[in-house]
Amino acid sequence: MSLLRESLKKYPDIEIEAFDGLLVDYAVQKNAQAILRGMRAVSDFEYEFQMALMNRRLNRNVQTVFLMTGLRWILPVLPSSRKLPALAAISMGWFRPLFIKS
Repeated sequence: MSLLRESLKKYPDIEIEAFDGLLVDYAVQKNAQAILRGMRAVSDFEYEFQMALMNRRLNRNVQTVFLMTGLRWILPVLPSSRKLPALAAISMGWFRPLFIKS
């Protein structure tokens, strides 16, 4: 959580919190009307879609909104024998500097 707080400290309206239980219940507790979910690849969609359907079944008043990532944050999906070494990925700018330090 400290990485999130550090990377988002210039946005005072963003709160970083941990919670126990179901996300949809936490959203209701916070009076949220929507849950934002990010997707980096098509492979994320199946899991995220099923989660959204379950959340909707639990509470129809909380919507799920999917956001697609920008191309600069997508990691290539290659067979394991062809994966880029971490150093090459870092040098190509695929990781934010704050996360590289960690």
